[in-house]
Amino acid sequence: MILDLLLLLLGMLVLVLFAVPRAVRAKEKTLAFLLCALPSYVLASGGFVTVVKLLVLLRVFEDILSSPAQEALQVSVVLLRILVNMRPLLISIMLYLILRPLTKSVLGKIAPNAEAVSPSNRSDSAGVSCNGTCDISLLSRRETEVARLDSFGYTNAQIAELLYISVATVKRHLATVFEKLNISSRKELSGLF
Repeated sequence: MILDLLLLLLGMLVLVLFAVPRAVRAKEKTLAFLLCALPSYVLASGGFVTVVKLLVLLRVFEDILSSPAQEALQVSVVLLRILVNMRPLLISIMLYLILRPLTKSVLGKIAPNAEAVSPSNRSDSAGVSCNGTCDISLLSRRETEVARLDSFGYTNAQIAELLYISVATVKRHLATVFEKLNISSRKELSGLF
């Protein structure tokens, strides 16, 4: 069990080390980006460790079957060993279910403050007009999240990764936001948040 946790943490560390340069290149606040991406890193790490452990187990079974003594493998023993080797995946799923809501709440606390998460400090919103019909309360919770991140200067791909949705879904949400708020550009949107 301890070995499983150590392998899981090692896998997460490797994924984080690969993500930091990407976050720095995108000029994002690295800590906020990593906190939001952590649940998916936990899941990927657990899946990778589980696959490696199952491949090692398969090799052990092959050695047992090819040995001259040919020990009999009971089905219950085989299933038990497979389940034991799937522990990292089960642990990572549990951690994912714990971390996902926590990171969403962290994002919700950080995102309203544009200075805290903004990849580019956008001060070009002067003179924005939405024809007097901008009622943000018309937006759904998800549309508001997408619009807020967009107004802070995040790209569609970055918004998709942070909110665990596809880029096409981000585009669809933005189109709906533009329609509901009667605006036509991201510049107009940035003046609302």
